[in-house]
Amino acid sequence: MVGTREDVDVLGATVAVDGDAVGSAETVALDAPSSAGMAAFSATRALSGVPESTGEIDLRPFGPYTRVETIGEQGSMGIVARGFNEAFDRWELLKFLRSDHALDPARVRQFHREGRVLAKLSHPNVVQVFAIYQMEGRPCLAMEYLHGSSLAKLIRDQPEHHIPIDRWLALFLDAARGLSAAHQVGLL
Repeated sequence: MVGTREDVDVLGATVAVDGDAVGSAETVALDAPSSAGMAAFSATRALSGVPESTGEIDLRPFGPYTRVETIGEQGSMGIVARGFNEAFDRWELLKFLRSDHALDPARVRQFHREGRVLAKLSHPNVVQVFAIYQMEGRPCLAMEYLHGSSLAKLIRDQPEHHIPIDRWLALFLDAARGLSAAHQVGLL
């Protein structure tokens, strides 16, 4: 992840390594292993205006994944699914590079570089990257899968669709802590 075009300018930052842009903060997948953390990630996605349609990829078992399912989210560079990793007995988030980007060698290099860089970062508010795979010629990042709800669901479940300010602050503090960790290791 991580994750933007967000509510806070910092969340729209570009991830860079040695001065080379490697992706948007959207792909840093900021999150904490909690429903509040999941909502923070969903908040950045919702505020970015990224569509939530998956379309364009035929998902089927591959590599260590015995089941692969869409989860209804699409980013500017990739399609998001979840796969059950039989070897580790867990669900993992799978981000596939969009087909139009998979034909562009520069975008493929960027996607791989982004995965390698993010795999080096370990923080409670940043989703862990486990591996980079290929499925039918399309690069795929395998990441930590967090159970939780989307920001839209969080808002719908609140009386009058209003989230108290202390809850918003907690969500954005989680996101800011993840961004700070990324900055401290030179990712931003």
